[in-house]
Amino acid sequence: MAQQNSSANPTSPEVSTTLPPEVITCLQNARFLHLATSSNNTPHISLMNYTYLPSSPYTRTPAIIMTTPPTSHKTHNLASNPLVSLLVHD
Repeated sequence: MAQQNSSANPTSPEVSTTLPPEVITCLQNARFLHLATSSNNTPHISLMNYTYLPSSPYTRTPAIIMTTPPTSHKTHNLASNPLVSLLVHD
């Protein structure tokens, strides 16, 4: 999972594969997140249950796992535009 530093120069963003400790704590303790997708400049937000994995047999970087039916609105949006925004709060 790559994270862009908000204070970075927008023309030359920094990318990090680590998360701040307070973000990890929030991901470990929260139950839901909001997943924002879009297609044709139309946003779609979904409340999602998720699992946070600090690492796995497939990657050493953190991962957020969510499931949804293949026919869902968000799945169609992700197929045409893989960019998303996540909001996790406690």
